[in-house]
Amino acid sequence: DRLRSIDSSVTELMFWGHRDAQTWTLFIHLRYVGPNGSLAFLECSPDHFIYLNGRIRPAQTAQVGDTLQHSSGRALPVVEVRSMVRQGLFNPHTLDGNLVVNDIVVSSYTSAVLPST
Repeated sequence: DRLRSIDSSVTELMFWGHRDAQTWTLFIHLRYVGPNGSLAFLECSPDHFIYLNGRIRPAQTAQVGDTLQHSSGRALPVVEVRSMVRQGLFNPHTLDGNLVVNDIVVSSYTSAVLPST
């Protein structure tokens, strides 16, 4: 399988860290201002790594005022951070370590599978 990555490129799916549609999981809900000015959101597990202010960080560290990286490269401001429980947990790990979710560039890494330094 191939997934969308940075700059509209594609990356190979290496394996699924989680792939369970039935489990109930705590998520971090990040509402942000999209490129057209409308509100959009990204939800991920607290330990999932995302790009905050251009640096890879766990989602649980996000704060209002931080920025997310849009697939176009634009930095988009976070306007709300909250926790919520949702059903389903999916975590694809990609060859290049990145993927695009809801037009936001995220890492495929988590606290369980850390990026190499």
